[in-house]
Amino acid sequence: MAAGNGNNVVILDPYTFETMFTLVGHPSTIRLLKWTESDSHLLSNCSHGSSYGWYSNFEIYKNRGAKNERAEVERIDFNVKHADVNSFVYDEEYDL
Repeated sequence: MAAGNGNNVVILDPYTFETMFTLVGHPSTIRLLKWTESDSHLLSNCSHGSSYGWYSNFEIYKNRGAKNERAEVERIDFNVKHADVNSFVYDEEYDL
């Protein structure tokens, strides 16, 4: 499960609602979150217009320290700044 918390995306355990990961990188408040059909990517957009694709394979996430510290993640940048995004589409076969 994912939720926007200010300019961070928080990945939550759907059973306990505990924070598993905090994804950082957006310059402003999260507006839109969308999982791909196969749940392999999470797409996010903020009010600044920056859009990112996050791999949902949590094994690529690298914790820097204690449990509640932010995680460094690999992400796909779709930086289209100052654009009004109403929906996301991602083609997994062509990685577009």
